[in-house]
Amino acid sequence: MTIVNPSKILKKCILKIKEKFESMKRQLSTVLYQDFSIFLLASNSVVATKL
Repeated sequence: MTIVNPSKILKKCILKIKEKFESMKRQLSTVLYQDFSIFLLASNSVVATKL
């Protein structure tokens, strides 16, 4: 039986959580960016129709 270093396991877990968080953040930012660009397009067309 080998003695496992607990800090190593912890580091691995933290790394995994970090990776998950980063990918979630990326997905969220792309969604937000898409929403924002759609909003910009919509507001631009509204401004264009009022001119």
